[in-house]
Amino acid sequence: MQQNARSFFREHPTMLLTFCYFIITVIGVLYSYFFYQEFGINIIKFADLSDFLLASILEPLSIIIFVGIVIFYLLNFWFDIWCRKRFKWYGEFAEKRLKSKYSDPILFISAIIILTTAVVNILAVNNAKNIKSGIVDEFSVRLSDPGEHIQELPLALLGSSSRYAYFYDVSKSETIVIPVENFSFMRKKIKPVVSDEEKLKAVENSIIEEKSDVEGKNKP
Repeated sequence: MQQNARSFFREHPTMLLTFCYFIITVIGVLYSYFFYQEFGINIIKFADLSDFLLASILEPLSIIIFVGIVIFYLLNFWFDIWCRKRFKWYGEFAEKRLKSKYSDPILFISAIIILTTAVVNILAVNNAKNIKSGIVDEFSVRLSDPGEHIQELPLALLGSSSRYAYFYDVSKSETIVIPVENFSFMRKKIKPVVSDEEKLKAVENSIIEEKSDVEGKNKP
């Protein structure tokens, strides 16, 4: 089976790239599903097919996981070959008892699928917990038709699709799904970069102010 797959991909290298992109996309979709599920959002109901096709770009973590899977596979494959050459009893056992020519690829692929799903689930849940605990990418969101709501809401951006943007209100522990046409803009405050000299001057000024306050209190 492995030999057939190698010969096929050698003859059709573009199919290998398509297959890799498909795997990365599936990983991105899995991550999005587990991540938004922690906030009570079934992303499958809100996202379009085009959003799933771009899941690998929207979730760069899927590419990192895919690279990790490839490295794990290569190391496992190399270690298995080394063991078969180094230990004859293992080679004979793998060929006769395990019937590696037929069962190994299926078992290995099944193990990879289970391991990948578990890793993606853990990463998505941990990232969701960080957001719920206050480690957020916060924006001031202005709604175009706020109605009775506040005009600008401080919200944590979870992500977006072609039709909706997904936010989380940390103070209220509330998930908000807003159609993209219903908000005017998002604004984010960035803290200015302060140099070391400015920090020293600020500390010196605060010390001088404290001394002057103490001297003023001590005066009769």
